[in-house]
Amino acid sequence: MTVDVAQLVSAGWLAPGARLRNCQMKDEFPAALATVAQDGRLHVDGRAYDTPSGAAHAYTQRSINGWFWWAVEGTGKSLADLRSDYLASLGADD
Repeated sequence: MTVDVAQLVSAGWLAPGARLRNCQMKDEFPAALATVAQDGRLHVDGRAYDTPSGAAHAYTQRSINGWFWWAVEGTGKSLADLRSDYLASLGADD
């Protein structure tokens, strides 16, 4: 089953306005910040990205898996972990 950020938002697993910080490469990108929109897009420096990887690329300028790069601020839980927990709640594997 494929899950995107919009599904996590609509299911209540990720709140609109939630702030995401990078949980990898912290020393290299200490100010990396994205904000989750109601439609599931991630906003970085005033620009909207359709995927976590696109938003991560805005900082790294290289191909990177944004599901593992971003974590919910205050929880430290990566988007990949959040997605896995959501799938498990549905009885599905990721």
